[in-house]
Amino acid sequence: MALYTRVSTPMQAEEGFSLDQQLREMHEFAKKRGWQVVAEFIEPGESGTTTERPQLEALLHAAEEGSFDIVLVHELSRLSRSVYDTFDIFDRLGQAEVGFASVREEQFDLTTPWGRLLLTFIAGLNEYYVNLLREEVKKGKRGRAAEGYTNASIAPFGYRRASDNPRDPLVIVPEEAEAVRMAYEAYATGRYTDQDIADMLNTKGYRTRKGRRFSKEGVREILRNPFYKGYVVYREGRHHGEEKIYPGRHEPIVSEELWEAVQRVRRQHQHRSSSLRAQARTYLLSQIARCHLCHRTLRAQGAKRYTYYREMSRYRGYDDCPHTTVGTQAERLHALLGRIISHLRLPPDWQAELEEMAAADDDEVVRLQRERARLLAERRRLRDMYLAGDYEGEEDVYRREMERIKRALAQLPSPDDFLRMRRAAVVVESLAEVWEAATPEERQDIVRLLLKEVEVDVANQRIVALHPYPVFIPLFRKVPLLVERDVGRFVPVWPPQATDLLVYSQLPALTASPEAPLLRPFLASWPWPDDAQARVSPHLARILKARRKQGEPFGHVLQVAYPGVPSWRVDARKWADVVLRTVPWEDMGQVPEASVHILHTPLRLQQAPDRAAVLQEAQRVLAVGGLWYLVDLVPTSMPAHWAFTFFPGLWEVVREQAWDTRTLYVALQEAGFQAKVRERAFYRPVTLAAARALARARAGWLAHLSEAAYQEGLARLDAAIGQEGEEAVVGSEVVLVVAYAWKE
Repeated sequence: MALYTRVSTPMQAEEGFSLDQQLREMHEFAKKRGWQVVAEFIEPGESGTTTERPQLEALLHAAEEGSFDIVLVHELSRLSRSVYDTFDIFDRLGQAEVGFASVREEQFDLTTPWGRLLLTFIAGLNEYYVNLLREEVKKGKRGRAAEGYTNASIAPFGYRRASDNPRDPLVIVPEEAEAVRMAYEAYATGRYTDQDIADMLNTKGYRTRKGRRFSKEGVREILRNPFYKGYVVYREGRHHGEEKIYPGRHEPIVSEELWEAVQRVRRQHQHRSSSLRAQARTYLLSQIARCHLCHRTLRAQGAKRYTYYREMSRYRGYDDCPHTTVGTQAERLHALLGRIISHLRLPPDWQAELEEMAAADDDEVVRLQRERARLLAERRRLRDMYLAGDYEGEEDVYRREMERIKRALAQLPSPDDFLRMRRAAVVVESLAEVWEAATPEERQDIVRLLLKEVEVDVANQRIVALHPYPVFIPLFRKVPLLVERDVGRFVPVWPPQATDLLVYSQLPALTASPEAPLLRPFLASWPWPDDAQARVSPHLARILKARRKQGEPFGHVLQVAYPGVPSWRVDARKWADVVLRTVPWEDMGQVPEASVHILHTPLRLQQAPDRAAVLQEAQRVLAVGGLWYLVDLVPTSMPAHWAFTFFPGLWEVVREQAWDTRTLYVALQEAGFQAKVRERAFYRPVTLAAARALARARAGWLAHLSEAAYQEGLARLDAAIGQEGEEAVVGSEVVLVVAYAWKE
């Protein structure tokens, strides 16, 4: 049998009717009946009003796998406080032929009519208790608002709590109040938008409570909140219900006249924008397009000639996305997506195929259940280790691992998805045929039916990955242009004959491995051609000209040599005041402090055993205002690389060990650099013979694979060669990050 116990808050977990006390009584109860306890599912600090509880999910999945035959709780309310959720839980236990017992309700028996009647009665009482408590809370909040007190758990920007006594009015924070008054006074002139006010506050150095830049959404909330004129607002619900405004007990920051003036301007702006609004445009990826670096939703925008999806982190108050404010043409992404969808079809004998898929679904469901149970068990172990202090000083590692497990759980389809597959397949049956004739609105409906998320690289105008709804995952697995890198995450891998829509750089196919590849197995050679006839390396020339024009120092240029990367050259006749030195990385320690004006370090950061030390060394040798020109490989941004197809374990290695571009960008900022960072994508197909030659020397990132995983990858390559031939060409992408980092 298995035990399940829960308390609502961390405080209850330690005090009151504690988890330990519940467990003790449950063990005594089981011992009296001769039941053997084989598992304990303990849920501290989780509400009973929802079934989205990690330990409850683990309990139900373990029950469905037949791990035990009885579930014991201390009382039914520990299981759920919703009658509907309770019946759902008992339905799953019943299908798994797992019994149920309760310490406090000893007469509880699901196998008799009286037991089922008792279940309905107790579960209904539990839900009635929650609803009654909710109404009491609402009544208390209404009373506080009527007395002039705010119900907000966090004081609005511009205010703070005077004490721990909830009856004491909030008091003004002078520095924050200045920002609020500036926003109101500027907006009341009618010359500024919400975004203009946000930019103004950010330029003046004001930041939100969390230290972020102000966004237009944040400014809008400030300018619409009557709290700043001395009133409190009570709403029955967050998005609906009657709104009531009461005089507050706190001191206002702005006058009522100024607040009303701002509201008049807002109404004028709204009327003007609605009267001048252009005809609505349809964006296929609206609300589902996300930046592949920060994973925030891209904003759809229209212009005279084109429409765009733009990364807007900066305007939302974040400064951690290197591609912020960068936009990509919507039409290009729509064309790429249309090309993929045109391959989304069922085979001619689709009925027989569906029968075959349905028959295979039983095995697939079992596999998914086992994978979910494994991930839940891994999450429990991580939490136990964290609570035991095993991750002390390495909290970032713990958070990264928990995020990885969370991402994997979210991508797992549920068994119900496979039961609905037949109906969904009928929808897709004629999709390829109707796509071309469909209107933009119809295409948008189709896309939203199929996809819950699309990862977009705005800098290179490419689709990085598609996340279909689970019910469509089996169908997307049949699209020849897609590879499933993670469960439910499909990466476009374009064959050479289908690259006409790609707008980023396309390189000739790699037909043989160079004698000395740059970075096995990802980067065979430098993607930028070197003009050997040029007296000054073109890129260095652009940097020198820009720094001379801006009056910045540029005399001492230091480059760290890397085999296979063209070294910079400079013509002393044209740049007599430039001293160009080349040193190996091992000699960087001998470079005097603050002596370098331009530093060039290709492919040095990702391979470094201590990346933080590389940043510190660059900071040390550069003079104030000096420029660090950094180019490196970003394997996490190139899931379409051939190596991940044949060595799938390599994808997990780079995700755990390599820095992504966003991590690099944040690290540069934290190290004292002002940085401009962009990714450069290159499409470079490769023959199977060249791929095998690159992989056979087990070096670079391949050295991180286990022997078994490495040999399995070679076997996949050999099998592909045996089937298609050595000269067969497969699509592949390489992504480099280019960073300009100025020492502040």
